[in-house]
Amino acid sequence: MDITFSYKGNDYKLEFDRDVITQMAHRDLTNDFIMNNPEVALPDLFYYAFLKHQRYVNRKDVDVMFKKIKDRENFFVTLYELYRAPIESLMEEPDEDDEGNISWEIHR
Repeated sequence: MDITFSYKGNDYKLEFDRDVITQMAHRDLTNDFIMNNPEVALPDLFYYAFLKHQRYVNRKDVDVMFKKIKDRENFFVTLYELYRAPIESLMEEPDEDDEGNISWEIHR
């Protein structure tokens, strides 16, 4: 899933991956911070969503675009879902049919 839009003749695609999520975590922009401080975190979440496909986007340009987003509530709910997707994929179980899956045990 991704979000696409055009602004001033340029097309943009917003999406997150594990690398971007890791960059965010290094700047303490974590799920807890986003949930507890949305008024501070949303502009940063919006900025980081650009980095997978537009790595060299100018932050000032992103801040201008942020102010022009329509249907903001739905947009930010969707943006948050995009952010959560790579995190949730880490917790998915591997395909049961894959013979290379690793089983593990605890020894105490």
